[in-house]
Amino acid sequence: MKILYIAHNGLIQGSGFALLNMIKGMQPKGVDMLVMIPYKGILSEKLEELGVRYYVSPLYNAVYPPLSNVRDVIRFIPLLLRTLWCNYKSANLLKKIIRKESPDIVHSNTGVIHLGFRIAQKLGIPHVWHLREFQNLDFGWSPIGGMATFKNKLLLDGNYNIAITQSVFSHYDLHNTNSKIIYDGVFSAGLKQNQVCPKNKYLLFVGSILKGKGPQVAVDAFMQIASQYSDYELWLVGDNLSDFAVHLQRRVLNSPYAKQIKFLGFRHDIAALMKSATALLVCSESEGFGFITVEAMYNHCLVIGHNTAGTKEQFDNGLLRHGSEIGLRYDTSQELVEVLSGVLHKGVDYYEPIISRAYETVCNLYTLEHNSEALYQFYLEILRDEK
Repeated sequence: MKILYIAHNGLIQGSGFALLNMIKGMQPKGVDMLVMIPYKGILSEKLEELGVRYYVSPLYNAVYPPLSNVRDVIRFIPLLLRTLWCNYKSANLLKKIIRKESPDIVHSNTGVIHLGFRIAQKLGIPHVWHLREFQNLDFGWSPIGGMATFKNKLLLDGNYNIAITQSVFSHYDLHNTNSKIIYDGVFSAGLKQNQVCPKNKYLLFVGSILKGKGPQVAVDAFMQIASQYSDYELWLVGDNLSDFAVHLQRRVLNSPYAKQIKFLGFRHDIAALMKSATALLVCSESEGFGFITVEAMYNHCLVIGHNTAGTKEQFDNGLLRHGSEIGLRYDTSQELVEVLSGVLHKGVDYYEPIISRAYETVCNLYTLEHNSEALYQFYLEILRDEK
């Protein structure tokens, strides 16, 4: 079996991390794999470490941002033209790669890449779309051609879909005939994180500083209790170069709480930060899966999460498994303030039963072994269907 994966960027964030884990899971099963990436970076370095071949070709996502006025449209036109030109050139390269390598399946690692689908359809090769995001709900993106057209493509013969949660599955109106829900694998079943570290007085937010991820929600909620709990801080970890991030940082600097709210930028020691944090705040408007949520639970960090989409589903999975909550939910901004105040008032030790249940849940539901076996069986099913 040979699989050609197509990645939408060269980073190791949510989708890149998941891709590497899929590759690690497929290697022991003897699957031959190669990857198409848009540029060299940390992802290509990791592929080299794993001994996985890759091709590099500029590739632009087939989505567009919100266009609320004429100015937005004018600014988008050059990007659209560049997207069409680069994807046209990449399409020719992808055809050559497929003819040379003869993969059994083309697997696009996110829903924002359409090139793999288009070429696989032309050449009569099964295609898998790995749907990891809501697009219009979490990032404000819309597929070029419209959401209705994209949903129709998902149901065409020769195309198969993997949704990373039930929430994503339902969002795209998928059918069981050609689609599966497969949770991402995050940790090896044999790798236990039994060490529990002393907790320090900071709340943690991890994610790109973008509106859809909700850092402003975390900041606003913390500001309402910061004076009452002046010995606590809020640490925000993630890329902070966007216009939105700059504006948020400026607002914090001009507030009375500048010394209590810290923007740490990109960090490599996220696990260590989670182990020592009082709690992790997951404030996304619509989280597809939530690697950060799972990682925090695995590292014995209390999770306070927005009760929507993938975050809600992970909490529900734990509730179904244990009959009790594995995180602290909130539905409104005011509820978040109340939850934060309760945690800081009672102390994180009070929530140890929740933290323990969360750890047990993720160690059993989101393993690399579960993910790789489900993925491998889906590949076999696809190849049987296509005979």
